[in-house]
Amino acid sequence: MAESSTLSTVWSVAAAIILSFGGGGAIVALLSIWLGKLWAERLMERERAAHEQELSRLRADLEARNQTRLAEIQRELDIQQEKQLGRHREKLEAYRNVVDVVTPLLADFNRALGKRLPPKEVAEAVEKFDRERLRLYGYLALVLRFTITMT
Repeated sequence: MAESSTLSTVWSVAAAIILSFGGGGAIVALLSIWLGKLWAERLMERERAAHEQELSRLRADLEARNQTRLAEIQRELDIQQEKQLGRHREKLEAYRNVVDVVTPLLADFNRALGKRLPPKEVAEAVEKFDRERLRLYGYLALVLRFTITMT
């Protein structure tokens, strides 16, 4: 029996030694895992912050470029709008000039058709008609040019 109790004691001591090394190893393993997770989380947080900062910078840069381009487009639109309005005003002025020339010519024709004019007045009317006709051609050319460029 002495031999069995010594054998039992040896096994108990060996198990205690193995468990003590295993328990310490488990503690070291658990501490290593915990410390690894902590470092990984901190590293990820730094990376996340760096990416967020870069993303914010890129967004701000994109917004600034968009605002600049939008302002350029708005200026171009304003210029085109002003040009279009100017053309429209010029076209209206040309129409007004045509009416100003045509109206007196038609009035002279109506007056001439309604009664007989002396030869001197006929000559003056023909001369005035020729002069106004040339002005009218110039105005009609402007109207035609505006009509072509507006379409």
